[in-house]
This record gives sequence, structure tokens and C-alpha cells, in this order.
Amino acid sequence: MKIKKNLFRTTMYLLVVGVLLFSSCEEDTDSSSVTLTADAGNDVTVDVGQQVNLDGSNSDINSGTLTYLWEFTSKPGGSNVQIQNAASVSASFTPDVAGDYVVNLEVSDGNGEVDQDEKNVSALSDVVEISEDITTDQTWTEGTLYRVTNYISINSGAKLTIEPGVTVEFAEDAGLKVSSDNSVLVAAGTQDKPVILTGQQEIRGYWRGVFIGSSSVDNIMEHVDISYGGSTNMATYFDKTNMVIDLAKITLRNVSFTGSAGYGIQTRRDGSTFSIENSEFNNNANSDMLIHPTQVDFVDNLTNFNGGEVEVYGGDTEDSGSETWSNLNNGNFYLSGSVTIDNNVSIEAGALFEMGTNVKLKVSGGYIKANGTSSDRIVFSGKSKAKGAWAGILIASSSVKNEMDYVKIEYGGGTDLDIYMDAGNIGVYNDAYISLTNALIENSANYGTIVRESRDAVMEMSNVNYSGIDNDNHYIY
Repeated sequence: MKIKKNLFRTTMYLLVVGVLLFSSCEEDTDSSSVTLTADAGNDVTVDVGQQVNLDGSNSDINSGTLTYLWEFTSKPGGSNVQIQNAASVSASFTPDVAGDYVVNLEVSDGNGEVDQDEKNVSALSDVVEISEDITTDQTWTEGTLYRVTNYISINSGAKLTIEPGVTVEFAEDAGLKVSSDNSVLVAAGTQDKPVILTGQQEIRGYWRGVFIGSSSVDNIMEHVDISYGGSTNMATYFDKTNMVIDLAKITLRNVSFTGSAGYGIQTRRDGSTFSIENSEFNNNANSDMLIHPTQVDFVDNLTNFNGGEVEVYGGDTEDSGSETWSNLNNGNFYLSGSVTIDNNVSIEAGALFEMGTNVKLKVSGGYIKANGTSSDRIVFSGKSKAKGAWAGILIASSSVKNEMDYVKIEYGGGTDLDIYMDAGNIGVYNDAYISLTNALIENSANYGTIVRESRDAVMEMSNVNYSGIDNDNHYIY
């Protein structure tokens, strides 16, 4: 009996230990499955004495309820300010001296899971309100908050220089225009001290934006953040946008365009000369850029579009010269109107072009060199990803330099390519020439490739593969 009792006790002990271990594992699993993220909001610049509202409502938890705690991690010497409602999702404080305040938000699930996020608040004691046009040279300096209260212009040949670290805050529907009388804007920040052009409130479309209408070669923006423009159409023939460039010249280097209620940048016609270098577009309501075909080569391959697009409206390229169309960084070109190439265009490997309804890409003069690689094809596609989404590519140039290698052409065939040419993904017209190698021709609503040999058109082909073609893969007439 003693042996049986000991065996029973041992069995019960092991069962209890097993239950406790299983329960402990369950608790650990439940705890590890909780994820939470603190979000203290964007950094802001305010006046001394202006209340700062702290909002943690964008913080997130996948299971359970959050608790909040706001604390200063640093504030200017001599400041005695305290955070009101510091244990709430919404808190506030009012800066009492100029300087930088760093506020930390800690969120917790009450069971040991926590996350933190910081918000920087810069309080300025000097605020200058700008309500009238700038007609003489001015320099805006760091340490002063410039508040623009109207839609003002730089005119009469004046030059506005904005130094590194300056914040320019625009009232509702206010804006800045650089006039066409050779007036100049120089906004030259640095990586550590950017120039900031923004709305008084962080609301998409709060202020109007910047209109560049000056053809001075001295116009430059470097390390500038432009955000929350597009409150209203910038001018006749223009839409809502953070920036208009019209018959103007400007260098844009390390500039960010964020939170527009319309476009990031918009042009209306050719005649402007500008460059976009190592810049960034993010969270704009429409296309990041809306530009003329003569301006496609102004965009470099370092600017980050964060999944956005450069929209190209209908028209012709320059009628002479050579240019390169970039493989956009994290973005694509969208041709919303038909484009005719009249000069020499080279396209970087990996570039993506999406086309609107009935849009045609025509090579008329000069040549096209679209040379991808086996791992980085150049893609010409439809915006809607349906057969017949766009017209296709028409080669009407006789240059023997026309070549496409490692390209993918898909979803064309929506309409005839020309008067005497049926619909297809790509066609070669009278006396024209193209070398097409290592190509994928897919999902046409009509023919895949078309050659008008009766009018001396030539398509030299090698390793061309077809799929999803509604009519003949290759049509010769």
C-alpha cells in the first residue's frame, strides 16, 4: 500500500507541475502576442505662449486597452511649464520660454508591454508676420518664425533669401509667388537645418502653395520641406498643388513635397527648365508630379516617390537633342495622354510606364533605346491592367538605332495604332525600323506585334514571347 500511495502522490505532483507549466506557457504566449505602438505626433514649431496640444490617439494596440503617460525628457533652461492631463490620450502644455521641448509619450497595456515615442516642439519668441508683397531684397534668418498671412509675391526683381533652420508658417489659403519679372527665391537649408514651408495647421490643403514663375537661373531650393499645400487651385489652368512651375527655372535638390491636397508639383506647358534631385514625395492626394513630355528627363533616379507616380500629360518631346528617362526610385511614370517622341530618348533598365485609356506612345523622329536586362525589364503597361487598357506603341521612325531589349509590353490593343494600322501592343509603320529582342508581348485586345511590310516597315525580332493575345501574335501586311 505504501508503494501505491507514493506512486499516487508522485503522479499527482507531476500533474500539478504540468498544469502550472502549461498555464505559464499560455500566459507567456498571450503576453508575447500583444503588440502596441506609441505615436506622439509630428514635430511642431510654435510661439512662446501658444498652447501645444498633445495627441496620442494614433497610438495602437492589437489587443487590450492602452494607458498613456506624457513626460518632458528635456526643456529649455528656466522653463517651469508642466504638462496638463499628462496621463490622458490628449494632453497639453504652453511653452513659457523660447527653445526646444522634447516630450515623451509612453503607452502601456498594463501588463508590462510598453512603447515610447518622442515629439519635438520648438518655441520661438520672435514672430514676424508677412502680409504684403516683397519688392526689395530680404533675408529671413534662423530664430524667427515667419508667418505669411496672405497670398504674397516676390516681385519688382527682388530677391528673398531664406537661411538654414528657418520655418515659414502659412495661414489658411496663404501662399508665395515668385513673379515672372526675374525675381528670385533662394531657400538654402542644410541636412541638419532644413528650411520648412508649412501650414499653421498640419492639415492637407491648409495653405495654397508656392508658385515659381520666374526664369532667373538663381532660383534654388535645397534641403527644404514643403507640406500641406493645395488649399485652392493655384491659378487659372492650374489645380491644387504644393508647387507650380510655369515658364520658369529652378533647381530643386533634397526637397520634400508632402501632404498636398492635390499634386506635389504641377506644370501646365513646356518652356520651364528645372531639375528634381535626390528629393522626396509622400502622401499627396493626386500624382506626385504632373508634367509636360519635355520635362520627363528633369527627374532623377534618386528621388523617392514612396510608391507614387509622375503623371505626363499629352504632347511632344523636344524636337532635337538626346535625353534619358529615369527608372524612378519607388515610383512609375503614368502617361495620361498620348506622347510623341521627336528626339533621341534612352530609357533606364527597370523603368515602369503605365498608360491611360487609348493612350499611344509614338516614336516619330529621332529614336528610342529601351534596353532593360534579364532581371530588370522595362515595362509598358496599362493603368487598369485589362486588355485594351491603352492603344500601344507605334514606331514611325526609320532610325536604325531604334531598339527594345528585355522589355515587357502588355494590356495594349485598345484602339487602332494609326489610320492604316490595326490595334496591337506594338506596331511598325511606313519605312520605320525597330529591333525587338528578348521581349514579352502579353494580354493584347487585338494583335501582339504588327509590321506594315508593304510600306517597307522592318521589325527585326529575336526571342520574342507572346501570351494572352486575342488575335494573331504577329501580323504582317
